[in-house]
Amino acid sequence: MNKIDSLLSLASRARKIISGSDMVITDMKSFKSKTKIVILATDAKEHVKEEVYMVAKRFGIEVIEYGTKDELGHFIGKAERSVIGITDENFAEGIRKSI
Repeated sequence: MNKIDSLLSLASRARKIISGSDMVITDMKSFKSKTKIVILATDAKEHVKEEVYMVAKRFGIEVIEYGTKDELGHFIGKAERSVIGITDENFAEGIRKSI
């Protein structure tokens, strides 16, 4: 398990994530968005990638493509996930530094 995997796991246990494309996109669009950085599965469907990138760009949120849907789900202890939003700046900064 590398540093990013560990940070995703820790953020999940600390309840500092939002998972699932609909939930993350809805949060990014909200006035009180908590999303600091978005982790996007490399094998996410093309229309999901396009929407995530479009919304993130509009609101100035960084997107990182990392891992597969299955891996992302595994890191956070859930079924496969295409999109994870990190809601804590410290975890987000740790992930940025680990890239």
